[in-house]
Amino acid sequence: MWLIAFSTFIFSALAVPHSTRGLPLCSASTPRACACPSGTTFTNSTTWARYPAAVKDVTAITGNYFETAWFGSSPIKTSGQPYTVGADRTLMGELPNTAPFPATERLTMHKQLPNHSGFQIKYQMVDAPFHYNQTNGERGQIFGYWEFMEIHAVSPIRTHWVWNIYSCFSTPSDFEAFHESAMNNVSSILESRGKMYGRLIGPYSY
Repeated sequence: MWLIAFSTFIFSALAVPHSTRGLPLCSASTPRACACPSGTTFTNSTTWARYPAAVKDVTAITGNYFETAWFGSSPIKTSGQPYTVGADRTLMGELPNTAPFPATERLTMHKQLPNHSGFQIKYQMVDAPFHYNQTNGERGQIFGYWEFMEIHAVSPIRTHWVWNIYSCFSTPSDFEAFHESAMNNVSSILESRGKMYGRLIGPYSY
């Protein structure tokens, strides 16, 4: 996963493009219908999949906030507890035309669903904005990104997973491809453990 950290950042209304001044500035409390500051573009993506597997087996792979090898990158640094709000994880991130950089994300919500039927989490970049130099000499900016994930049981051997992100980036990022790849990785892990009982539905993005 990616994206990074800096200090508290406040934009005046003049920093928001004229066409979006009627919307609140994007933050963790303004999902989807929000405005990005000048120089960045709003992106919203949702990916879902349904696994022919028990929710306990899916969450055994995905439930620990600090254990992220399933999406292709493990933290180089952590702080706090992986099931407790306020936990931070730092991973090496990449964006188009940039060198790898340390990216810090903070867990802002962690909720276990009733009867061990799954969980919900929210997390986001720690501080904003992040300014960076691209390899082509241009400047880039990340104002922020905010993610929500829910994994819940549909039946004893059916588990549904939905993963949403909305963000303000100055350059395009293929969140759909990243999330779909991660979900397919989890499917492969389940198969290798003998925990899949049919065909994966998805992942699909919109």
